[in-house]
Amino acid sequence: MATMGNDEHRAVACRARLGDVLRLSAIGEQRA
Repeated sequence: MATMGNDEHRAVACRARLGDVLRLSAIGEQRA
């Protein structure tokens, strides 16, 4: 159970990080 929880948390963190990167890249494209 603990490992599964860690995997889920890791996946959520990765997804959030990807969302931030996409958002920043989109803002950069708008500025450029």
